[in-house]
Amino acid sequence: MSLALFNQFLESATDNIDQIANELEGYRFETKTRKSGKTPKTYIETIVPKQTPASRKSALLDDLVNDFYPGVKIGKVSAIAILNVWTQAVQQAPAKPALSMYRRIYTLLQPFLELFYPNRTSIATAAVAWRKPIRLKYGDKSQVYKDSIIVLGISRDESINMKVGYMESVRKGVRNRGEPRFTMQEVYDAIDATSQSSNPIDNIIAVMLACGSRMIEVIKISEYSIPASSSSDPVGYIRIKGLAKGTDSNPEETNATVVRPLVRISPDMLMALVQNIRSVHDFKRLSNTAATGKVNNAVNQVLKPMFKHKITSHKCRYLYASLAWQLYGGGTPQAEYIRELYNHRSADTTLTYLQYEVAVPKFHVPEELRAKVGELEVNTKGLKQEQEQLKQEVKEVAIELNRGIEEANVVDVQFPQFLNTKRLRLSSEAKMDRLRRLDQALYDVGIHASQRTFKKYGYGSTTVQDYYKVRPEVFA
Repeated sequence: MSLALFNQFLESATDNIDQIANELEGYRFETKTRKSGKTPKTYIETIVPKQTPASRKSALLDDLVNDFYPGVKIGKVSAIAILNVWTQAVQQAPAKPALSMYRRIYTLLQPFLELFYPNRTSIATAAVAWRKPIRLKYGDKSQVYKDSIIVLGISRDESINMKVGYMESVRKGVRNRGEPRFTMQEVYDAIDATSQSSNPIDNIIAVMLACGSRMIEVIKISEYSIPASSSSDPVGYIRIKGLAKGTDSNPEETNATVVRPLVRISPDMLMALVQNIRSVHDFKRLSNTAATGKVNNAVNQVLKPMFKHKITSHKCRYLYASLAWQLYGGGTPQAEYIRELYNHRSADTTLTYLQYEVAVPKFHVPEELRAKVGELEVNTKGLKQEQEQLKQEVKEVAIELNRGIEEANVVDVQFPQFLNTKRLRLSSEAKMDRLRRLDQALYDVGIHASQRTFKKYGYGSTTVQDYYKVRPEVFA
């Protein structure tokens, strides 16, 4: 199954593309009867497509597949048979890609994909599967993978412009967002209802809302455990090992481990929910796409009536991110918190999450608790008054005690010749000399003078402090 053979197959199919297109369209005429006055009239209805894009089949195209690839299984959709052949051809291709060959195949493949997927949305979705073999073979940074964007039916510049336009609409939505469309109580009610159910579909919703995991992470990929560091923390945290965001250029992200705060439920309950989900359905044997497809519609049907505004399963991550930031963000800017929470490589990705905001109300304090708080405030105020009164009493006792010590220092011993008064107008040097001689006189009669003693003789605080800087150690 070489690339050259696949190229020949596409060239042969291209020669018959008009006939294949007619088979894929599958139009049919429909006869209808309508009353016109009193007489019913039969008429031919406008042609209606017989097949949907998901089930389009061409007998001629299937014959060509059998001619070039005998034994290849042909299913209900002709495109699947071609995709299987294309995948095998890429897998068996040389390790070094032949860019010219791939570009020729891309050019030939494009019109067939447009036949199978007639609108831009469907072809953009389907093209992921057609580009995947190239990504797995050569990596998402390779030139051959970048060139494969042609299978989307659009040019590189147009693709860039589409992304720029989309991000601008997102920014505009964030700038103009009004009141939050969701409330914390809505999310809490949803988690309560789905976590208490024994239905695994309900449990998937509970886990996604409680910790922000993707659906495929909940049902198959991630391992959940309790971080040892959070055993004494009042807020429940969960350790999540294994994320569905690894790429060929960054495979370690698949095995990454993150720790997130939980909303509404405990770590033990979350792990029990995951265990119940995986015990009912064996997702390990399925591919990620098949595993998600098995439950996605059922999950969305359960989600639909839960909120006033419609959300899909992936939007549970958006609601969790908004709640986690408001409950545990601690003042961190919203975009910064969410980008770190989900480890987004692009700030544009984080920006899309800001469109979904959950209103967290101010916590209501019950009246009985409010009255108790008021009573405690009154009691506290009384205690503060008593404290101030005690401080004043202690201060007065200290003053009396100091006064007694001071009087004891100078009792019956007076050296009036060393008194300082404003009338004397002594210089700083003269004051220092008089203090030294007063200190000596007191020392001679057995009194160790204090600063209060000197102040008693009329010397100011500044003068006494200056004297203490040069005071002889013998008097200290």
